[in-house]
Amino acid sequence: MPTRTAAGLWAAFAAALVATPTLLPASPAQAEAAPEAGKSPETGKQHIQAALKHAKEAARSGKKGDASVVAQHAQLAKTEVEAALGQSPDNPHLKAALDSLNQAIRQGEYGGGEEARAAAHEAVTHLKAAQ
Repeated sequence: MPTRTAAGLWAAFAAALVATPTLLPASPAQAEAAPEAGKSPETGKQHIQAALKHAKEAARSGKKGDASVVAQHAQLAKTEVEAALGQSPDNPHLKAALDSLNQAIRQGEYGGGEEARAAAHEAVTHLKAAQ
């Protein structure tokens, strides 16, 4: 069994100490600079823009008759709208967009391409108004 010198043990201890995250609370400046755990640094406006992008893509896919792709993009838009609603729960246009996206998802999953496209287009209208 190899013997370790005191200097070698201290070096190993120091390396482990540096690699271990601190258990001390963050300073007020550090806490202010870092986003809260579990919260997205994105703003409601960024969520709306992302939702609008996906809703437009859903409507485009509906024009091509691809109902399943409408449902996929509508689901992505729905996730963004839900995040935006978390920051602006009283926005009526976001609530209406969410209803339209739910309809687009349902219609897209059941193969109703034109109905899914119309619902996605309606969501686009509400998301533009929500901006």
